[in-house]
Amino acid sequence: MSAIETELKLIVDGDESFRRLVESTPNRLDTLEQLNLYLDTPRREIHAAGAAFRLRISGSGAWATVKRRSTGQTPGVYVSLEIEDELPLEMAICWLEEKGPLPLSGGVDFGDLDPLCSGDLLEVVTWSRTRRTRFRLSDDLVMEADETLFGDGTRDYELEIEHSDMDHARRAATEVARRAGIRLVDQVRTKHARALRHSGDGAWPVPVPDGRNGSC
Repeated sequence: MSAIETELKLIVDGDESFRRLVESTPNRLDTLEQLNLYLDTPRREIHAAGAAFRLRISGSGAWATVKRRSTGQTPGVYVSLEIEDELPLEMAICWLEEKGPLPLSGGVDFGDLDPLCSGDLLEVVTWSRTRRTRFRLSDDLVMEADETLFGDGTRDYELEIEHSDMDHARRAATEVARRAGIRLVDQVRTKHARALRHSGDGAWPVPVPDGRNGSC
């Protein structure tokens, strides 16, 4: 599956401001834990091509995603081509444990990066773990409030709203900030860039899904 994704991304300044945002925003939908692993070839050819390859494990699912951000964008606004392949969760975890191949379906075309997007070529470069809480702001707007832990122990906080009308999204974010009594600032780095900036020596936490039989 491929799509053009347009998102407003705003920095929430610290854990206290984030707590106030989450507590003051009505219509909470759910909270999810996401492990995001950023993969590349040993020669970092995907990054050199201006793209990121992410393996995400969340809940009962796993997804391999290539994202390529367009250039010349407005601060805080991220427009990206996103190509995604849903993977069998058990097999994705087995690949992380070096007990099997990365189970790409073969039915998704990653474009000019397709020759590089092979489990035989890829390795984990860096990672992050996000606790994402979603809120329904209106009939056409869902806000994602993210607390993200990086490999060096750094945490940061971010608000995301995906919509084709960024003025509409920004007005909604301004109202959320007003209600919480906090200040929001345009995000200047993607999660991938921040994960590279805050890489650490610690091992990433491999999820253990409910009912896993432990065999690869």
